Amino acid sequence: MNSMDFFNNLQNIFNNETVKNNFEQLMNSLKGRISILIYLKFKSEANVETTAGDLANYFKISTARVAKSLNNLEEGCKIIRKKSKNDKRVTIIALTEEGLRDANEVVNYHLNLIGEKLKKINEEELKVFFDVINKLVY
Repeated sequence: MNSMDFFNNLQNIFNNETVKNNFEQLMNSLKGRISILIYLKFKSEANVETTAGDLANYFKISTARVAKSLNNLEEGCKIIRKKSKNDKRVTIIALTEEGLRDANEVVNYHLNLIGEKLKKINEEELKVFFDVINKLVY
């Protein structure tokens, strides 16, 4: 199995609804500023604007808690708030360069950590691993 096959298999697994739901539960349990940065990073990459209400809904936390986290992130120059171009009543939350750098560092750290663990597994073991995961998920 080459690296492209590996990542295609991994992508198929993470596109599964059960896996997505489990990932959402993990993200919901974090509920911290790092989670917000990562969420904003992925929404930004998908060209999706995000509001404080979107964050509260996604993380299933109060708007007051979101506001507190956003205030801290804004004070730390990790995010900016700007008015929507389509509706001036709506405030969009966006990452600054520093916030994006921090989010990338966290994501890359975890990807590297996973990559290091996977180096311990040979090709045949990876094939069995994906076969088992696919059987569990599908």
